[in-house]
Amino acid sequence: MSVAGRNKSLPAARNAGGTVPNVSLGEGNTITGGTVIGGDHIIYNIHPHAERRNSTEDRDSLISDITTYFDLKSNSRAIHIDVRKKRIPATGNWFVNSKEYQEWKATKGAVLCATGIPGAGKTVLMSRVVDDLLPLEESVDHKICVLYIYNRYNEALSIGDILKWFILQILQRHSRDLVDFVKPLYRRGRLERTSPSDEDLMNMLLRLEGHFDRIYYVVDGVDEVDRKYQFDLILALGQLQGNLIFASRPLEDLRTELRNAKYVNLLAQDEDLRLLIDDRLRRYKGLRRVLESHLYREEVIAMIAEKAAGMFLHAALQIEALRSCLSLAAVEAKLEQFPAGIEGMYAASIARIENQDPELVVIAKQAALGVNPETFSVEKSLMPDKDSIVDLCCGLVEVDTESDVVRLVHLTARDALEPFLLKDFPQPHLFISKVLAQRMADNNLPRYTIVEREDFVAHIRKEPLLGYAYHHWGTHVLECGDGPEAVDTAMAFLRQCSSFPRLTWNGLDLLKPLHVAANYGMSIYLSHAFAPRQTLSESSRQPAEQAFNSIGVNATTMLGSTALTIASTDGHVDFVKRILTIHSINANARDRDGSTALLLASLLGRGEVVKELLQVYGIDVNAADNEGWTALMLASEEGHDGVVRQLLQFHGIDVNAAANDGGTALVVASQNGHDGVVKELLQVHGINVDAAKNNGWTALMVASQNGHDGVVRKLLQVHGIDVNATLNDGRTALMVASQYGRDGVVRQLLQVYGIDVNAADDEGWTALMLASEDGHDGVVRQLLQVHDINVNAADDEGWTALMLASQHGHDGVVNQLLQVHGIDVDAAANDGWSALMVAAENGHDGVVKELLQVHGINVDAAKNDGWTALMCASRNGHGDIVRLLLEYGVDTNTADNNCDTTLIVASAKGHEAVVAQLLECPGIDVEAANKAGDTALSTAQTQGYASIMELLTNFIQSRSIRDNTSKGEKRRLGTPLDDSGRPTKRARS
Repeated sequence: MSVAGRNKSLPAARNAGGTVPNVSLGEGNTITGGTVIGGDHIIYNIHPHAERRNSTEDRDSLISDITTYFDLKSNSRAIHIDVRKKRIPATGNWFVNSKEYQEWKATKGAVLCATGIPGAGKTVLMSRVVDDLLPLEESVDHKICVLYIYNRYNEALSIGDILKWFILQILQRHSRDLVDFVKPLYRRGRLERTSPSDEDLMNMLLRLEGHFDRIYYVVDGVDEVDRKYQFDLILALGQLQGNLIFASRPLEDLRTELRNAKYVNLLAQDEDLRLLIDDRLRRYKGLRRVLESHLYREEVIAMIAEKAAGMFLHAALQIEALRSCLSLAAVEAKLEQFPAGIEGMYAASIARIENQDPELVVIAKQAALGVNPETFSVEKSLMPDKDSIVDLCCGLVEVDTESDVVRLVHLTARDALEPFLLKDFPQPHLFISKVLAQRMADNNLPRYTIVEREDFVAHIRKEPLLGYAYHHWGTHVLECGDGPEAVDTAMAFLRQCSSFPRLTWNGLDLLKPLHVAANYGMSIYLSHAFAPRQTLSESSRQPAEQAFNSIGVNATTMLGSTALTIASTDGHVDFVKRILTIHSINANARDRDGSTALLLASLLGRGEVVKELLQVYGIDVNAADNEGWTALMLASEEGHDGVVRQLLQFHGIDVNAAANDGGTALVVASQNGHDGVVKELLQVHGINVDAAKNNGWTALMVASQNGHDGVVRKLLQVHGIDVNATLNDGRTALMVASQYGRDGVVRQLLQVYGIDVNAADDEGWTALMLASEDGHDGVVRQLLQVHDINVNAADDEGWTALMLASQHGHDGVVNQLLQVHGIDVDAAANDGWSALMVAAENGHDGVVKELLQVHGINVDAAKNDGWTALMCASRNGHGDIVRLLLEYGVDTNTADNNCDTTLIVASAKGHEAVVAQLLECPGIDVEAANKAGDTALSTAQTQGYASIMELLTNFIQSRSIRDNTSKGEKRRLGTPLDDSGRPTKRARS
């Protein structure tokens, strides 16, 4: 659990003579001077000079490492380049010039849903949108960021993948300094060998958003995201603060889950269809000659557009079908035959393939794998030319020029073509499984020797077919059923597996045959492995015994997994059922991390597997892994309501069991906002609602910190809950909720009788201070409505809420605090800093204006080292604040403990405009000197500020002329003067 930081570096860094040796923060980051807060505290505005951080090469290397760590399967930048190459110039201009799009583009935070029927050209239009937005990033007046993602059915992306890609685009295309924000997430993940959660990624993206004035998100193909992720994706993207534009087929969730969204219907416009047809006619010269010789071009275009009914894909398939026509009569006949719907066009394309040369037809339908029919190996010498295959497929496939991947032309083609292809391949899975098994064998996967996860991932990524074989061989085998040929084929492959690789969350395991069967859920092979001798066929008895009976049912892999734990992890229910019937099975066997089958199934929400395991006599429901986590904790953390319900019904379940860090099921469920799980747990008799982790975090605290209003509501309904419980550092639930700006949680907590609104942590910080420092206006407003709130409370260093809000420029919070009767506007920290000083120091002119409106404020107050607000503003060149203070009537000649005046300070820092303002002040002492004897002029001369030297010299000379003129006038009037030109004592009397 991370602890939020406090900004206390500023006052310490400003103490006269108060410096510390160079402090290394790691990775070459060194702070010279000032004070660094240790532990988990975050340092915000450190003003002393910092050594140059990582070089450009270091940052580029780190970005490259993060890219590898994120391990994305798809590259939307490559997809965009490919789509743009294929897009005909001027296509989509109508959309980017439309009123709806222009209003969306101009309105900050707007959401536009562009929905259209399949084949309407949504992806092409989104690529046009991206190209329209990208030039905005070159703006010098605003920091603008454009992020985009292309979802494709054959490269399914999860929500995490999409968030990762957005983060990577920011790092790769914008300030490399932002990589420092992502570095802790990356390092923690590499150290723990875990992938970042969707919540971590979303929080990171929201944090990065804050570095831009405007941010645009373009999301194509929401409907092509895996159906089980669509709803959550829409909810996730709805949290983003930038402008969002979606392209999708019509989805109900887009209508109901996006607030304040506007909708536009997409259909291919006639002008875009004409561009497409013209482009194709330029390529198909024979067809063009036929049409132009008969003056039939315009009529063909009109007929194609009419049949297409707003579908680019339909028009493209029509023109593809016409390319072979050699006469006008053939063209007319084809146009007449074209069906209206897209499914009909797919059927027509298949018919065109059928009508070609029979040998070519076979090649086209076998997807050009280049498979030897005898060995099932892929041989390059048998593989047809890629372009020839594309031509043979009559527009049904396309090649991604960036990735060189051949894919169906559209998502809808997959379902539409299946019945046509099954006519020629009624049992495709057996053939496919043989090819995939052989592909793995040819790459030595059954006897794999590499043990590094990254090396194996790189290995299977080099060849798409190998990666597909590794992940999906078992699926095709299971589709074959228990036919003898399929069983024998699979058994033959399994017998080869002496060290088959299995990707785990933190490494690479090596499996024996039984484990491989568990990995793919092949339960039928348990019968062959552990059946009595007489039940096996004569042909399969000997190999089966050699392959399986040489190891027991509880045999472990290299990483300590058993077949049961593997099958339970992957949710292979049938396999689990069958292996649990084997007499010697150990249902409580642990892997290297101490996890049992029940723990793993609970973690991943495998409800059916959990049901089977809980029926096993002697199952240890309270077993804990090496970190002390039980099945109940794991299921609760992940929000698996159904699994939690099953576990709680098991007699003897320990609902208050604690992990090594002290966390309980209730704590982890509350932390992640799982309302349903929390409700289930709170119904259990004896649940300890105040149980705390070793560092003091309770369920109420973690729910409050993360803003889980529903969980907080349920917890506060528990009689006797301790709302004032404290962390090890003294913070309460109210304090952490205030610190993170959780308005809803704060509202609930303030309604609890006995809540201590003035509670302070070990450093003296109150809820009001924490909310004020981070500018949470809504929380501050609620706290100030509490009758006995102490608005002038100070921490151990003397800082108040007003000072903290002023330091960070939170105008709204400052305004609220100043309206409170009795607020001490001149309160000073232990080292003398006041609210006015810190606002002036940091250039927050809005706060300074608010403070100067307070009657009686001491504008000339000085820190312990003698520095005033005017000196702080002058040193940092904040001209607007200097002007405000001068208009108020501050003392311009005040000097600090070193006798430095404001004019000397501004001259030393080279702030010419500030010096000019000061010289306009009546009575400014331009010749004042500090303890070293330096004046403003000599200081400017030492620093080499020629323009300031000129200003000061001209001022001194001008004043000298004025003085001489004044002396002459006085002499002319007969006033006696002394040697210095002043009236004599007698004359003055």
